Amino acid sequence: MIAIIGSTYRLLSNLISATASSRIDTVEDFIAFRGAVPHIKKGTYSDAVIVLSGSGSERSKVAIDWVLDEFSPSLVISVGYAGGVNPSAMPGDVVIGTNCGVLHGEPIEWRADQIQLLEMSSRAVTAARRAVEAASLDYHIGAVVSSSILARSVEMKRWLAESLRTQAIDEDAYEIALACSARAGIESMVARCIAETYDSEPLASYPRITSRPQSSPLATSALYAISQPAGILAFRRLIRNLNMGMDAITDFIPHFLHQWHTAK
Repeated sequence: MIAIIGSTYRLLSNLISATASSRIDTVEDFIAFRGAVPHIKKGTYSDAVIVLSGSGSERSKVAIDWVLDEFSPSLVISVGYAGGVNPSAMPGDVVIGTNCGVLHGEPIEWRADQIQLLEMSSRAVTAARRAVEAASLDYHIGAVVSSSILARSVEMKRWLAESLRTQAIDEDAYEIALACSARAGIESMVARCIAETYDSEPLASYPRITSRPQSSPLATSALYAISQPAGILAFRRLIRNLNMGMDAITDFIPHFLHQWHTAK
């Protein structure tokens, strides 16, 4: 069995619609489905549980611990949105995590020698790379760094890219990877879609668009947008970028599952 874990229904709604699945009971207020996720090759499927945790590292930690205890999957696919720190990363691009790291404290306190890095499964990274190439998706490969505080300045994002070879920054990839690394026999893969480029100023609510998986994902951002002079344009940009990410993940996962099982 495999597990797919993401933050909101918006991100995985198309995949859930394409999956012959039923909703199952969970802990907390998470949303979960159990069913057969289709591969890109017709007639092939993977038995999977899809879990929507809401955003934030604490929620992701509880969700992944529940998934691992309840289902003991052999593979965990962690998907989500992230902020880009590489100048070449565009909205909707897929970032394949070769490593996951975590930075604590305020951005001004971050130091390269303090980061904790976890290496992802080489088999999963290879399958992911083949998947994005087969799906003709724009992609980047490198570290995904998690922090409770999003880097906002171009200078800080440039530092992340140059000092840590980071491709994206999010809130929860590290917690999910850490939980998987502590369990024998579980491989994990991290894929993040770029929602904001390195030279754009994120909305104040990003990446915590919503803390709950079934809340209106843009309500907080909408309130922020209408209160700012340039907010409407930023809000429209965010909607467009999130939709591009959703489409990319919808294409990526069936291709990845095909490559993963082909490589066995």
